[in-house]
Amino acid sequence: MQLGGEFITGAAGYALRPSLQVHAVVRATSPGFEVLFRLEQGELDTETAKEKFRQLYRSDSTLRTHVNPVGQTYAQELVHYGPWGVHGYQSQKQLEMIEFFVQELNMGAGMDTDECATAS
Repeated sequence: MQLGGEFITGAAGYALRPSLQVHAVVRATSPGFEVLFRLEQGELDTETAKEKFRQLYRSDSTLRTHVNPVGQTYAQELVHYGPWGVHGYQSQKQLEMIEFFVQELNMGAGMDTDECATAS
């Protein structure tokens, strides 16, 4: 679980918005993380990977909350080791998949955690 909050100030006063995120910890070899691994290895193209995630999304209502055993979302796993390929030549795949997660599957990018904030 991840607990957070947001303190908002404005002309009308102050507001505190608490938030609580519950994550579903899945194996590093679960189908979603396997798709990302195969995409990085060149065994899948991005369209095939997207279709596999669409199928997973339809069959698993907890997909949006999946994290691997070290607590990384799918988007965080995509960028954890930096750009893919020699000199980042495959980084477009990473960006395309993050955009897909956020826009089509309505998953948070998961880049707003304390760990990611301190890494940048």
